[in-house]
Amino acid sequence: MRGDQLVRDFLWAVYEKGEQYSGWVGAGQIMPSLGLDPKNLTTEDDRLYIRVAESCEVLGYIEQAADMYRLVRITESGKKYVESGFRGL
Repeated sequence: MRGDQLVRDFLWAVYEKGEQYSGWVGAGQIMPSLGLDPKNLTTEDDRLYIRVAESCEVLGYIEQAADMYRLVRITESGKKYVESGFRGL
């Protein structure tokens, strides 16, 4: 999967699941949406998850509340990006 698609899928998962869980979403809820295994946190899947989360944070689309992006929420900027249909990435 391409990097930009991973970012879109990540943001969509945080956006959608955040609506269900008061905004904050755990890595275990996001990773399956990316086709990644949340059960083993020392795998390539975990490293890929962290890289995608870091990219989204740098872009201002998410913020984290726990180390290694274990708990994140989407920002207003991230919401606008998702609601715009992901134009501009």
